[in-house]
Amino acid sequence: MPYNPIAPSQDERSNIYFIQWFGLAASIGMLIDYFAILPTGFNQILYTMTSAILLVTLFSKRFDEHFYTLRDEACRWATGFIALCMIVASIFKIADLSEHLGFWSVTGELNLSDKDSFLFILPPQLMMILACIIFFATIQIKSLRA
Repeated sequence: MPYNPIAPSQDERSNIYFIQWFGLAASIGMLIDYFAILPTGFNQILYTMTSAILLVTLFSKRFDEHFYTLRDEACRWATGFIALCMIVASIFKIADLSEHLGFWSVTGELNLSDKDSFLFILPPQLMMILACIIFFATIQIKSLRA
């Protein structure tokens, strides 16, 4: 086997799996902060830690092939969740638009409001937090099963 200068060492391999637990804990902390307000400094640490771990996980090149497989699977699940939310949002938008057009056809007045009906069901911040939880949970579930 030829020497690979960017191949991760055993310590680096174990560290990246360990760091993912911090990402999962921080994203669950973000969910707790969303529903029960945490102190300002604490929630900023949670958001910074989650985003930093996501960036390292997504863009670093010093992982082994097994972790790349786990990361790709986690990306598929998180992206699938976002796509599902977008489909639901588009259905709500179509229903909301049809209600306005029906009102317009009967009364002759087109009254479009700024209110987005989907945002009351799943706000973007909550969707982001849930996508992070899905991402880190997928990595942990798949790595524990392997």
